[in-house]
Amino acid sequence: MFTRIKYAARVLSSPNKNQFEEPDIVFQEEKAPQVSAISTRIAGFLEVLVVSIFLTWVLALFHVVLPFEQTAKLNGPTATLVFIFVVIVQQIWGKLHSVIGTRLQIRDRIAPFFGRRLTRVVTTLRS
Repeated sequence: MFTRIKYAARVLSSPNKNQFEEPDIVFQEEKAPQVSAISTRIAGFLEVLVVSIFLTWVLALFHVVLPFEQTAKLNGPTATLVFIFVVIVQQIWGKLHSVIGTRLQIRDRIAPFFGRRLTRVVTTLRS
């Protein structure tokens, strides 16, 4: 008996809606994920780590292909050449790291995942 009364109240109180006047799909704008400063720093660290590991692997293969040997008479010139080589490699390393970082955009892709979890942890610890 009460179910009939509830059903009658629901039918009588609801306005008559024409189902053909309402849109089938409601479009909503996609919200940009919030990225905190600490998540950007962590993502930047991971980006440097990934690129450094890759470039170290490449340089290790280069060393296997061209092994270097040292003798006692060539210590001075070798040190000078190594210094020049290190300066050149640092310049190339920096350019290569910036090119890989801008092309792959690892920092921008990883940062939102750390941002949500870190903000949850911080709000939980503060409350």
